[in-house]
Amino acid sequence: HLLGMLTDVGCFRHGNLVGNDQELWIPYDPAQAGMVAAEAMEAVAVVASPDDPVIRVLRRMIASTQDFAAIVGDDQQLVGMLTEHDGLRIGAAILGEDNRKVREESKAPVHVTEGSVPAVEAMARMDKYGIRHLAVVVDDQLIGVISRGDLIADNVGIDSAKRVEDIMRDREMYTALPNDSLGGAAGKMLVHRVGCLPVVREDGRLLRILTRTDIIEAAVATLEEGELFPSPETP
Repeated sequence: HLLGMLTDVGCFRHGNLVGNDQELWIPYDPAQAGMVAAEAMEAVAVVASPDDPVIRVLRRMIASTQDFAAIVGDDQQLVGMLTEHDGLRIGAAILGEDNRKVREESKAPVHVTEGSVPAVEAMARMDKYGIRHLAVVVDDQLIGVISRGDLIADNVGIDSAKRVEDIMRDREMYTALPNDSLGGAAGKMLVHRVGCLPVVREDGRLLRILTRTDIIEAAVATLEEGELFPSPETP
């Protein structure tokens, strides 16, 4: 039977990896040295069966703010996971020819930081607001995006001396313009495997953030408008 899910957030809320190959997990609190998986796991907010319509599972994921759904069989055994990346893939297919503009659907609040900010503060900000990305700016000019995955990969813990600028990856930054099509932005996120697209003006100033959740919500709304998968409240 499914008890819960052990996620990176759960693990790194309590400790960090050490060693040349990051082969050891060490708790921040020495009293938790004997912590077991059940103490760090998350309760699963969305459980679905293999026969449930995908769109209804995605709708439940959006409502729960959890980025995955557990798929269990009739015997209550886990048979698979539906992730937010799966939702992005589905959304990109649905919105491929959609002419709505990015500015109409990018709803996530913009959370920003600066390169000089301690990385541990960036992690705490993500925890506080339940987000996975921070835009890095200088005088309102976007210079990069830092993700929770970046912080975890660099072993940022409560005693880390690293700053955001030390964590930022030397890689191409993908953005969207306000008048870009929503379908095109979804495709860009899927191809480049990014969890968000900063929405910027032509001069590089940050306006907002387009997230995978925005794409999934737009796809769900598109199908509901077509009455292919009416919401539970629809007769």
